[in-house]
Amino acid sequence: MSLAFFSRWRGRRESSAPADPAPSGESFALDLAQMYSPVGTVNTDGLGVLSGMTREMALQLPIIIAVRQQLLAVIGALPLRERDIEGRLLPRVNQKRWMYPCGQRMTRLALIKRTVDDLFFDGESLWTVERRLVRNSVPTEFKHWPIGQWRFDKEAQQWVCTESGNEYRYAVTDGVYFEGLTEGVLHTGGAAAILDGLRIRRGVSQSVDTPVPLGIFTPKSGQLAPHQLTQIMQSWESSRRAGRTAVLPNDIEFTPVQISPRDRQLLDALNATALDLVRATSGDPEDVGISTTSRTYGNVQDARTDFLRYHAVRFLGPIADRLSMPDITPGTVEFDLTAFTRGSDADRFAAYQVGLDVGVFADENEVREAEGLPPLSPKQLADRKAKAQPAQAQQDPNQDPQPQQAGAPANGKESPPK
Repeated sequence: MSLAFFSRWRGRRESSAPADPAPSGESFALDLAQMYSPVGTVNTDGLGVLSGMTREMALQLPIIIAVRQQLLAVIGALPLRERDIEGRLLPRVNQKRWMYPCGQRMTRLALIKRTVDDLFFDGESLWTVERRLVRNSVPTEFKHWPIGQWRFDKEAQQWVCTESGNEYRYAVTDGVYFEGLTEGVLHTGGAAAILDGLRIRRGVSQSVDTPVPLGIFTPKSGQLAPHQLTQIMQSWESSRRAGRTAVLPNDIEFTPVQISPRDRQLLDALNATALDLVRATSGDPEDVGISTTSRTYGNVQDARTDFLRYHAVRFLGPIADRLSMPDITPGTVEFDLTAFTRGSDADRFAAYQVGLDVGVFADENEVREAEGLPPLSPKQLADRKAKAQPAQAQQDPNQDPQPQQAGAPANGKESPPK
């Protein structure tokens, strides 16, 4: 197998130098100085000095959480299905290895979820083959390895994986490496957007922790005694709670305090950073509550199609493409998008009728397969054929058939003159 296929991880995975320690949980949004290291360290990620960016830090930002959850909720729930080399869908009994690709240790949903998570954050992921069929060596069970617990040993041509202090080595043919179509959000520009978001959230937290008063009492002349201040504050507080207008002495002036320019800048910067984070994840701002355009003429089905075409394909493509290689399956593996893109019953059945008329569907069984139903039984097919035949005209058995004379009208009436 060519090593060009593993070009993405050469720089990071072959190095034996330890990565910079990640910041502790309490320092995610407050002590950002820990994210920096001297120029030239191992984990520079193309930014020169930025290092230590972790998934936990990125998940402090609601936009990252929203985009990630949308991807996992959709892609993780899509079933996998296999086709033969001629493009025919394999029978249901032969799809079992994609229903249970991890044996009893992990479900298919968890396997796909962890793979999408890796591609979203780091742009790469790794499975290893744990079991193969004896007759043809086709892989039937896989194991996912988290980022940071695996590397490729170039000299030994082996995958080196570490778990609970134990090292496991796999042949190069037993590794299923996924390379994303784009860099993960923890690298290049995505890391910078996350850093800006953490900085602004730190400023917002500081603004909330040090609030300004709602207003200021100013005496017009002289200085108020402590008991006078207490009476004024108690009267003001009781009036606010009762929803009444407070009455102040003549020599007291109340000045309400508005939001400071700094706080306004923080809010504007927070909104701008949220949009930058959506751009870094290649998501749709409308899907996470950021209005950028009108959706008056859009419908749900078009929105789902656009989500798959412009966003989810960055993760569906690498997974399906890698699983369709000859070392995994002789045919192709794809995600079943039927349930996600399915329209209303009336729209689907009208499309099925058109598909039967133009030959897209060969028969009713293919339509039933698209609906997730089993094929018709021989008895059901015979009953449908019997119902489809037109009923023959019934004739009185006691009456002899009368041959029709030439030129006589068929209905007993004279034909009109020509």
